[in-house]
Amino acid sequence: MNDIDKIFMIQWIGPFLNLDELKNWEKESSISKEFCLYLLSDKEYRKRDTSFYCGKTEMEIVSTRFKNHKKYELIKDRDFNIWVGRFSFNKNAISENIDMVETLIISHWQPNLNEKKKAYYPGLAICILNSWYKKDAKTRYINRVYPVQQLDDVIFYDINSNVVWGAERLKKRN
Repeated sequence: MNDIDKIFMIQWIGPFLNLDELKNWEKESSISKEFCLYLLSDKEYRKRDTSFYCGKTEMEIVSTRFKNHKKYELIKDRDFNIWVGRFSFNKNAISENIDMVETLIISHWQPNLNEKKKAYYPGLAICILNSWYKKDAKTRYINRVYPVQQLDDVIFYDINSNVVWGAERLKKRN
């Protein structure tokens, strides 16, 4: 096994229960422009299954990108949660890296509302570390209570064997 080419830590903040709540947070937050990824979970009224979506934005804040997305029409009247993600090291938030992270998350997680990138992997061996925070961007979630948090905490793509590895949950050790 060769070395890992790139390692990214993604800080996920949420959940925002509707687009207005996200917009208000973006207006009040000095860090909102740093967020270039988003995860969505939604559940149709009286349905058991939860739908998921992973997306990216490079030019707009997440609420603007999402509002203009064709998937918004599918879920705008449903019960949904939005999580916004940023690279912990801001210099990593370049187009190539954003696309690699989105591609690996979609390929590994297989969110049912995503139609593209489900069978593609990045051209490099990369590792993603996902961390989950409340809307204050400081307090970590200890327990997993939201469907989106089913996404593995560690996702590693081994380019040599074309295999994706995942670890569900990182735990604090005393």
